[in-house]
Amino acid sequence: MSDPDPDPEPGSAPTATRTTLPSRPASPRWSLTAFAGGTLRAHGADPALGIDASYRPSWYGLRVAALYVDGGGPPLRVYELLVVAGPTARRSLSARWSVGAALLVGARMHAYDLAPDDAGTRWDVAFDAPLDLTWSPLDPLTVALVLRPGVDSRARRHVDGAEVLWERGALRLGAGLQLGLEL
Repeated sequence: MSDPDPDPEPGSAPTATRTTLPSRPASPRWSLTAFAGGTLRAHGADPALGIDASYRPSWYGLRVAALYVDGGGPPLRVYELLVVAGPTARRSLSARWSVGAALLVGARMHAYDLAPDDAGTRWDVAFDAPLDLTWSPLDPLTVALVLRPGVDSRARRHVDGAEVLWERGALRLGAGLQLGLEL
């Protein structure tokens, strides 16, 4: 807080008192985060783990992310890896709260293993649009609630005769918690 000028010159107007709120340092340039959550699909949800890094010279920047999804169950194992990159933006709500969004594009690897002679890997183009509400309890630590809507170039389905073993639509929705460091 600054004080008014204690000895104003005769005939001059008094100066106003200003209050300065404590705030976080200027926007960090680098952010590294780890994500834990899940991805919804037609007949269930699969756990997901991810990491990402972003560089922001200002309120905008560039983000790179990787997300691993472990799905299925006996007799089918499904593994998916999403790797995406694109522009990101962050807006401060207060000294400790901010919101962020990104528009990311990349690839999704879909690997499956049903039996020794029925396994494979497929690739899809993927779009991801993560949204987050971030709290910074202590610098440089951040904690965020994340919503991860996205779309892939095609749906994936595994069947055994008439039984659907695993299915994911082209549209997807994930959610979880993210812990990070802002450097």
